[in-house]
Amino acid sequence: MREVVSATRHLAAIVFTDLVGFTAMTQANEAEALRLVGEQKALLRRLLRTHHGRLVKSMGDGFLLEFPNALAAVELAVALQRRAHDRGAEPGGPRLEARVGIHLGDVEEQGADILGDAVNIASRIEPAADPGGICLSEPVFVQVRNKLPYQFEKLGERRLKGIEQPMVLYRAVLPWVAPRPTTEAGTPPRLAVLPLANMSPDPADEYFAEGLTEELITRLSGFPDLRVIARTSVLRYRGSTKGITDIGRELRVGRVLEGSVRKSGNRLRVTAQLIDTETEEHLWSDQYDRQLTDLLDVQTEISREVASALRLRLGSLAAARPTTPGSVTAYTSYLRGRYLYNQGFPTQVQKALDTLRAVVAEDPGFARAHAGIADCYLLLVGYDQIAEGEGHRQARSAAEQALSIDARQPEGHISIANVLFEELELAGSEVHFRRAIDLQPGLSRAHLEYSGLLTAEGRVPEAVREAELAEETDPVDPVVIGWLGYLAWVTGDTERALRRWSEWTELTGRPGRFDRMGHYALTGDRAAAEHELEGLVQQADPHIQHWAPYWKAFLAGLLGENEKAEALLDEYVERASTLCSHRYIRAAILGLMGEQDRTFEALGRPEDHAMGMWAYVFRTHPGYAKMRQDPRFAGYMRSWDPPSSRAPTGH
Repeated sequence: MREVVSATRHLAAIVFTDLVGFTAMTQANEAEALRLVGEQKALLRRLLRTHHGRLVKSMGDGFLLEFPNALAAVELAVALQRRAHDRGAEPGGPRLEARVGIHLGDVEEQGADILGDAVNIASRIEPAADPGGICLSEPVFVQVRNKLPYQFEKLGERRLKGIEQPMVLYRAVLPWVAPRPTTEAGTPPRLAVLPLANMSPDPADEYFAEGLTEELITRLSGFPDLRVIARTSVLRYRGSTKGITDIGRELRVGRVLEGSVRKSGNRLRVTAQLIDTETEEHLWSDQYDRQLTDLLDVQTEISREVASALRLRLGSLAAARPTTPGSVTAYTSYLRGRYLYNQGFPTQVQKALDTLRAVVAEDPGFARAHAGIADCYLLLVGYDQIAEGEGHRQARSAAEQALSIDARQPEGHISIANVLFEELELAGSEVHFRRAIDLQPGLSRAHLEYSGLLTAEGRVPEAVREAELAEETDPVDPVVIGWLGYLAWVTGDTERALRRWSEWTELTGRPGRFDRMGHYALTGDRAAAEHELEGLVQQADPHIQHWAPYWKAFLAGLLGENEKAEALLDEYVERASTLCSHRYIRAAILGLMGEQDRTFEALGRPEDHAMGMWAYVFRTHPGYAKMRQDPRFAGYMRSWDPPSSRAPTGH
């Protein structure tokens, strides 16, 4: 009887490799040709252990490989071609050129072998690759674009032998191959600006080094042909002993810019070097000894040199240059203000506000300082340090002033967008978020906060996409990762949500998270929910300890302990009465308790916009499912006017 082999189907990334010119090589020197095949097989086995793939089988001079995902497959293919390239560059080293084809699809497993259309397609893609190159199908490209520090060129539709439908193929532009001009379908190179080391005699000048790092990120982010990692991700590596290769892998970048700054009196020394993350080769370096008054020119020179080393279009440099302040003292004070703001604690944000007010008093035309003032007011409102009405009025005024000075700086557009979001003027808010993204496509903050707006409008798939775009340039920002966890949760992907929230905990070291507390409460895991609550209380800044009764009330409401929830709500209101003016507080707890009449009474009329930014929570949080079923809820979540297609020119 013929043995029946059980078959299972699964999704896999399939890689085919084939040595170039093997037949001719065999005729010329068979022993050498076979030795090279053996060498390639040994190399593949070593790489497969690192990249979590498996060798399915060898076919003469070719190999069939299988990977659990497209990213691992492409990373192995690049590593293979790099080793071959490096070997060929050695004096007298034989050329080990291979073509690599990659496809993603469903395969049937039969014993140790895999079969199916996906395998056939991968075998037909491989001949389309250049010698020493990598060719991939569109499904693979979709999975890896913006996740690897390489460009991909669209080759267009190709008819492959034995495949009925034409396939859209892409070519990987490897680092040692001169790239063609970036096409619309291509992906820009990725760069991380690591925190500049503070070499100044005064340790208090750390703000200057961090500020200059952030300014270089801003300058370089203005190049449309470049994706630059945001400050929140790179600051994790300040003082780190990790190697460049490890950092490049974690941030998914092919190049890093690192260096140091020394400020002594009116003298300034800045060193910078551009490094390839895979080879750790220094691609460019320079040192600038200048007067402090030349700081802005130094930033421009470094940006230009980096762009030149990366072969970017220098014509786009003008768009990358922020508003020029009127004096170097105003500018260094601005750097100090942004440094204080980035600390995130209420006392530091208040100091930042005072510092930035002094900046605009000295230099009223410094647009970015006005935008920074708006951001401070909004954050202080969020921390209950300023009354809501007054804070929003001041923030709107400062943001409008920033835009009236320079409407081409994204910071002002983000600031006014957030004010409008708080007031539920969502159409206008969207216009400004989109304008900020048009001005600086790689600005993580704009994508992240726009994602919140889209969630409030019920446009969750779009919100997920914007959050993913934020992650592309801020891959280890806990805020971005935690928000992606929330979006996964509210769309029903609990496994992904918990995984994302675990990443958040690893990055922050914090034991408690508000939305994870909600998840555990709604699934009946009281102990886990209370553990999250305990962590929230423990990690809270002293200035927001008055939130603790509110968090406890929220958990009690989720658990159906209505009497306890209302008592805790009253405690919170009493404790925070001199601070808190948030309009949604009482409605948020009553909505969990199922007290629908009182909930809508607390919210007031829909046109009062009492939900503020919390509209996204009411619209998506699973705890408010009953509230959303009430016919009155539709009035608060009405369709908003679509955003104007005309970009704002001022405010």
